[in-house]
Amino acid sequence: MDGPEWRDVQRVVDGALDRSPESRDAYIDEACGGNDRLRESAKRLVEGCDRAQRAGGILASPAMHLRLHCSSIRRDRMRLAPMSGTRA
Repeated sequence: MDGPEWRDVQRVVDGALDRSPESRDAYIDEACGGNDRLRESAKRLVEGCDRAQRAGGILASPAMHLRLHCSSIRRDRMRLAPMSGTRA
């Protein structure tokens, strides 16, 4: 999955997690339109987040969610950094 495609998945997952569990599937279907690959990726990630939340493990903590989200942003920024040897 490339950068733009991954950003689409992140956008849909973030939007779904902002909604009630009952309305997430409908939101994902609408947000993905006819893109089956995007829809399946988003649904799998949202289901994983739901399972982690129910399990009450470390991945369910708000601090860990923020850390994982920031790590993905940092990876994106590093990938887009100029070749001059400096980091974005």
